[in-house]
Amino acid sequence: MTIETLENIQKTFAIVVIIAGIISFLTSNIIDKDSKKKLAIVKIELDREIQKNSPRLLTGEQRNILVSELKGKINKINILVQRDVEAGRFALDLLSAFQDAGIKLSKIDLAPGEILSLPTQGVLMYRPGGFDDNKEVKKDPLYIALNKANLYGGNVSLPWISIEKTSLGSTLPHSEYAVYVGQKHPL
Repeated sequence: MTIETLENIQKTFAIVVIIAGIISFLTSNIIDKDSKKKLAIVKIELDREIQKNSPRLLTGEQRNILVSELKGKINKINILVQRDVEAGRFALDLLSAFQDAGIKLSKIDLAPGEILSLPTQGVLMYRPGGFDDNKEVKKDPLYIALNKANLYGGNVSLPWISIEKTSLGSTLPHSEYAVYVGQKHPL
């Protein structure tokens, strides 16, 4: 699936929402209360489906949070991306925000078949030194920024590239940050 396909899907969903709104407006004075309740439920279910199937995008607010919270605080971030069109598109948003914060970036596509199972719509992160000291983690600028932007999905104990050893090695330098972007969670 290409980015163009994802954009066409978004446009289709937008048209469906507009049509649902028009139908609601036209029928609001014609249908009875019971039918209005059923229509309201259908609208809620439609909105859930749209949210579930639309790609993740950074909002302007999330982008501003990332830039303001990280500018001048982190030198380099490695961004590891699962080989998935939606994850790749979302990673581009993150790369752009991090770049605007003045951070040096390295993008690494995970090996084919490497699957990240994220519990949220967010991303995973590794911080230099790991996550042994919970008090120190809460002071970490990347942790703070991802939390404020509602993007923090968890952490990893080592900055791995692959569960299997690859030509790049199995881990990144422990002195560098890593952000992992996996497939969008299906729920």
